[in-house]
Amino acid sequence: MELVEVEITGQAITARYGTLSTGTILRTDSEFAKHLVEDCAAAKYTVAKAAKAAELPKKPAAAQKKTTK
Repeated sequence: MELVEVEITGQAITARYGTLSTGTILRTDSEFAKHLVEDCAAAKYTVAKAAKAAELPKKPAAAQKKTTK
């Protein structure tokens, strides 16, 4: 299970986590995070998600252009 970090932007009452208040940082599975962000509009993804995307594999070194002076 991949954990995703979201920040609660308003009060949200959930069966899984109880009442979540503005500013609460929640680490949960991606499906529930998507529900809070897209369906409920009660949260936003934090920087942790953007940082994880930056960790994706880069192009192989052979594919990168070498610059020389």
